[in-house]
Amino acid sequence: MYITGDIGGTNLRLSSINGKDMIHTEYYVTREHPTLISAIQDFISKHSIKGIKSCCLAMAGPVDGKHCTLTNENTAYKYNSEEFASTLGFSVKFINDFQAIGWWIISRFVTNEAVDIIVPNALHNGVKLYLGAGTGLGVGYVAETSVFPCEGGHLRFGPSCPIEYELVVFMQKKHNSQHISYERFVSGNGIACIAQFFMGKTEAQLNAYLGVTGGSDKMVSELISLPASEDDQPSHVAINANKGDETFKKIMAIFFNFYGRAISDLCAGFLPSEIFIAGGIMAKNMDLLKDAFVNKKFMDGLYDKGRLSHIVKNRRISVILQDNIGLYGCCECLLQNE
Repeated sequence: MYITGDIGGTNLRLSSINGKDMIHTEYYVTREHPTLISAIQDFISKHSIKGIKSCCLAMAGPVDGKHCTLTNENTAYKYNSEEFASTLGFSVKFINDFQAIGWWIISRFVTNEAVDIIVPNALHNGVKLYLGAGTGLGVGYVAETSVFPCEGGHLRFGPSCPIEYELVVFMQKKHNSQHISYERFVSGNGIACIAQFFMGKTEAQLNAYLGVTGGSDKMVSELISLPASEDDQPSHVAINANKGDETFKKIMAIFFNFYGRAISDLCAGFLPSEIFIAGGIMAKNMDLLKDAFVNKKFMDGLYDKGRLSHIVKNRRISVILQDNIGLYGCCECLLQNE
């Protein structure tokens, strides 16, 4: 019996797996448990799990051997796998959360667990790139049968017009940092920040940026509102965009444009044969991505590579729909390293 976990800054999911069969699964809000170890102990006790051989945890942050700090956690606490093993009574291995997805891609990918959104003359061999926006922007890659973690989501975002330079300055002040990465925009918090910035612009300015004619001198803040808590803002924007609100849809179109640009820049670095998009934001907003306007903005960002646009145009791009890829990936990692 194995214990596997997908550990994020906001949520965590635990499972028990026997062989390759998932037996129990529990979903937790991270802040509801005083420690990660206590959450695992609660899970084991609740399901009376016996005969645990080992545990693998996919951590949402860089893993340095036996140590890890969660990138988007509100504390700089460094987790130690040896401390986990000593307390829990079985061996514990940390891997990067997107490294776990790589293991899943190698060993468990079947067609009904992902949907193609672009199907050109795919090569199907060589490097496979995968990324996904959620609490942050995770990136990883697979080369043949090897899986590699990567922090490509922290590549610097490159503004391409005056209003985007303003947006970067807004983010630099908000985060008290000169370095503004793609993750600051292509993430749940990124959706909130994009909305906050454009609420300080007029409808005409928002439309001009998006290449839409018309628009009034009304402030965007007069057309839409956001919940007081930033934690609630991303879902508020996405839900209302999916309901058809035109202003919220424009905010999500900007988000998807930046998503496409992130994929495009990563393609230039990795030259992948295939690209897999994971993360809850994309999977939950597939219907919105089918909207003609939103889809065009995503594709505009994706192909915004000038002379190198062809490096994206001949790659297969798929959205992963399997919810438990991190858990299955951890299990595969344990099985392959027994």
